[in-house]
Amino acid sequence: MAARGAYIGFVDADDTIEPRMYEVLEGVAKDRCADIVICEAVEVAANGKENFRAKFGGSTSHSEKLLSSFCSGQFGTNALWNKLYDRELIRQFATLPFRWRQDISEDTIINIGCFNKARHVVLVDQPLYRHAWNETSVTRDQDRLSIYIQLFRAYALTLEQYPELSEDCMQQITVMFGHRLHKVARGISSLEMDEKEKVMFLEGIDLAASIYPQGLLRLMTSDWRAKHVTGSLKGALTEYFLASRNVWRTIRYRC
Repeated sequence: MAARGAYIGFVDADDTIEPRMYEVLEGVAKDRCADIVICEAVEVAANGKENFRAKFGGSTSHSEKLLSSFCSGQFGTNALWNKLYDRELIRQFATLPFRWRQDISEDTIINIGCFNKARHVVLVDQPLYRHAWNETSVTRDQDRLSIYIQLFRAYALTLEQYPELSEDCMQQITVMFGHRLHKVARGISSLEMDEKEKVMFLEGIDLAASIYPQGLLRLMTSDWRAKHVTGSLKGALTEYFLASRNVWRTIRYRC
C-alpha cells in the first residue's frame, strides 16, 4: 500500500462522495483519536431511487466488542468505501495475500482484521457517501450458485487469514457468513456445477474444515435445515460436503 497519509479511504469507481466527506471524517478521527470513522451511505439505483446502506441513530463512539458489532451489522455495510482508516491499522490487513483470487467479500475479510485490532470506532450520522447500484457489477452478474461458492470461499479465507481469533470471534464470523449464505441460497434451485466450480467449492470446504471444523458443522446443520433450501438441494450440498477429505475430521471432532 503506497499511500503516505495518516489516514486511508476508498471510493468505488462508479460512486460519488460529498465534497467535505474526508474533511469531516479526518476531523472526527483526530478529535476523538479514532482508528476507524464510518459515515452513513446512500445507495443510488439507475432510476435515481435512493436507499440507505448505512444509517445511524446519531454520532456515537465505540471502544468495546468492535468485531462483534461489525459482524452483527451495527456498523452498517461491510464495505471499505464509507470508512476512513488509520493508515497503520489497515495496512496490516489490506496487503495480506489470499491463496486464490477472491471476487466477492474481499472488503469483509479486510474489515474483520481491522475491527478486531481497532481500539476506537466512531459513527458519523451524515450521509456523505453515495454508492451506485450497478446491476452489471461482478457481484450481480454472476449466477447465485457461483456467488454462493465464492461467498463460502471467502469464509474459508477469513478463517485462514486470522487463525489467532478467539473461539467467540470465530463463532460470530461464522454466524455472519451463515446469514449471507442463507440469503443467497434462497435463489438456488439446482447444484449443477461445472468441473471448475466443483473444484472451487471443495477447495473452500477443505480449507474451512481443516481450520475450524466447528464452524463448518454449524453451517452444514443450519443451512441445510433452512426452509428455503429445497430437499434436493440439501441432499446435493451434503454430498459435496461429504466429498471433502477434511469433513470426516469434522465429523470425528463433533463425535
